[in-house]
Amino acid sequence: MAVTVVAKTKVVNAKDFLGPRFIEGQFTDTFSVIENLEIVVNNRKLVVPSSAFIDLVDVRKCELILSAGQGVLHIYGGDGSESFEGEIYFDKVAVRRRAVFDPASPKKPMEETIYSLRVIE
Repeated sequence: MAVTVVAKTKVVNAKDFLGPRFIEGQFTDTFSVIENLEIVVNNRKLVVPSSAFIDLVDVRKCELILSAGQGVLHIYGGDGSESFEGEIYFDKVAVRRRAVFDPASPKKPMEETIYSLRVIE
């Protein structure tokens, strides 16, 4: 499986980005967010739902792991109590699942989303 991942990030003002969720001292003044995520498998661009990445703030590192017919994009970010590890699972056809873990208890996801590919003919 030949895979290319491009994560386009941008630095945003935390207070402007979070709005009423902003709490003084909880975040740095600015942090990076993923503006767009592109996954290409075997020269075919997959549909990546924005819900798979849009709420992952203060992104610090991404890592791609490939195994038999499946890929997992690990996204690390946050700081202190806001730290997270996001995992986006995909195969050669579609993004299938997203899970977000607390690094302090990495065995059970804090949240999980299952994606189903629907083809309308």
